[in-house]
Amino acid sequence: MNKLYVLKTYFYCLICLVFCVQIVFLLFLIVEYKHGFTFRVPSTVFQPSIQDSNQDTTSSNWVDDFRIIGHVMAENHLSIYIIDKCMLAGVQDKTNASNCLKTYSPILLAAHYHEIKHYLSKVIQELQKEDFEVVAFFNGNPEQLIPELISVPVALFVKRKFVFKILFLHGRVDNFWWFGNIQSDSEWERKLSDLNVSPISSELMLHEGALEKFEAVKYNFGKVDGLIPRNVTIFLSELDSCKFIECNHKRAQSFLKKHGITQDGKTQRFQHKIYKILSLTSMIAKQLSTPFWLSSGTCLGYFRQCGIIPYTTDIDIGMFIESYNPKFEDVMIKHGFRLKHKFGLPNDSFELSFNMASDSSLKLDVFFFYKEGQYYWNGGTQVRTAKKFKYIFPKFHLCWTIFLNLKVRVPCETESYILANYGPNWMEPIKQWDWKSSPFNVQGAGVWAESLRKQAIQVF
Repeated sequence: MNKLYVLKTYFYCLICLVFCVQIVFLLFLIVEYKHGFTFRVPSTVFQPSIQDSNQDTTSSNWVDDFRIIGHVMAENHLSIYIIDKCMLAGVQDKTNASNCLKTYSPILLAAHYHEIKHYLSKVIQELQKEDFEVVAFFNGNPEQLIPELISVPVALFVKRKFVFKILFLHGRVDNFWWFGNIQSDSEWERKLSDLNVSPISSELMLHEGALEKFEAVKYNFGKVDGLIPRNVTIFLSELDSCKFIECNHKRAQSFLKKHGITQDGKTQRFQHKIYKILSLTSMIAKQLSTPFWLSSGTCLGYFRQCGIIPYTTDIDIGMFIESYNPKFEDVMIKHGFRLKHKFGLPNDSFELSFNMASDSSLKLDVFFFYKEGQYYWNGGTQVRTAKKFKYIFPKFHLCWTIFLNLKVRVPCETESYILANYGPNWMEPIKQWDWKSSPFNVQGAGVWAESLRKQAIQVF
C-alpha cells in the first residue's frame, strides 16, 4: 500500500514538472517574440565543417572579432549591421556559407554615419585597444561640391584576426542612404596595401551607392547574433543595382555662368512642376516594378547643368520594353495623368505620352528601349506621314543619381549616351530642335503598314 502511494506521488510530481517546463518554454517564446525577433538557423549554416580544421579557426576568428566590434559599438549606443552579400545569401538560402570565410574576403558591415560621427574617434581608440588595425577612408570627390559630403569618412577597415569593412550610410534627400567610394580617397591604394587587402575584394566600395532605408532584425549566426535587413531578398536585389553617380556640379556651375542662366521665380515654378510629375511617376514605377531613367533632353539637362533645360516643354524618360507592365497606363490615369498619345506596338517603337489632367502645359514622354545586338534603340512615329524613326544608343547600365532632389536613374555611361543623341557639341544650347532630323543617332525605319496604323498611331 505504501509503495503504491509513493508511486502515485512520483507520477503526479512528474506531471507537474512537465507542465511547469511547458509554461516556462511558452514564456520564453513570448519574450523572444517581443525582444529581438531572433531567427535561429540549423547548426550547419555558417558553421565550419568538423573535418576542416583551418575553416574552424577562420570561423572562430570572425566570430571573436565581430563580437568585439559589436561590443564596442553597443557600449557607445551604436548599431552595426551585417550587409555582406555572401553572408546574406547564406541567410536567404539556408545553406552553408563557409565559403564566405574560406576566401578570406573582408566581411561587409554598415553603420549610420549620423549616429557614429560624434563617437568615431572613441570607437577607433577602443578598437585599437583591442589590437585592431583601423584605417579610415574619406570622400575626396572634387566634382560633387556637396557641402555635407566634403572630406567625410566613407568607410572604416578594421583588422585583427579577420578584416571587416564598415560602410558608413549617409542620409540624403529623398530619404535614402548614400555610401561613398573609397577610391575618392587619394591614398586608398596604399591604405588597402597596408592591410593586405586587394581592391577586388572591396568591389562594392569602388563606386558610390544608394540604398533604400531598411528595417533591421536580429539573426543568430550559430555562435553570435548580428543585425541584418529584415527582407534579405529585396536588400540583395538592391545591392546588385545600387551604383550611384553624382552630378558634376563644377561643370554645371561653369555652364550656367557662361550662358547667364539664373534660377528666377519662373524657372523655380517650372522645376516644381517637373518635380511633381517625376515624383509621382517614380512612385508608380516602383509600385509596378518598372524602372525608368532620365532620357533625351531631360538627361541632357541633368548631365550638363544638374537641372532642367528652361526652354523645354516636356520630360523624357526611358524604360526597357521587357519591364513594361500593361497596367501602366491605367495606373497613371488613376493618379491624375491623361494619356495624350500612344505610338507603336509593344514589339516595335512603343511610346507613350501623358500630361496632367489638371495642367496640360507639360508633357511626359515615355520611350521604350529595345536590346538588339551590340546596341539599344528606341523608336519614334510621325502622325501625319506614319513614318517610323529609330534612335541608336551604345549599350549602357543604370545608376542612381539625384535630380531635382529626387533619387532617379540615369545611364551610368551618361556621356556616351548624350554623345550618341546630341553629338560632340552637347555643351552648347540649341533652341531649335527637330526630333526627326536633329539627333545624331536618328535613322529612318520605314513606314507603318496601313493595316497597323489604327493601332500604332493613337492620339487622344
